[in-house]
Amino acid sequence: MAIAQAECDLAAAQVSMQGARYEWACFQAQQAAEKAIKSLLYAEGYRKILTHSVSRTAPGIPEGSPLHALP
Repeated sequence: MAIAQAECDLAAAQVSMQGARYEWACFQAQQAAEKAIKSLLYAEGYRKILTHSVSRTAPGIPEGSPLHALP
């Protein structure tokens, strides 16, 4: 479910960018990243993620994950 919401947030960020709503685009993109990472970590067995920090959760992404290929 979280990955579907992440995809919706990313789509919303793209719409915000097209409308020159850059502050919203940044927020929505951060939300998309956070939800995508947490979704992956929950799938890997994590049960409690209390932070909203992408930089704190990203190191938990497994090595073989396709998320490692993202810039």
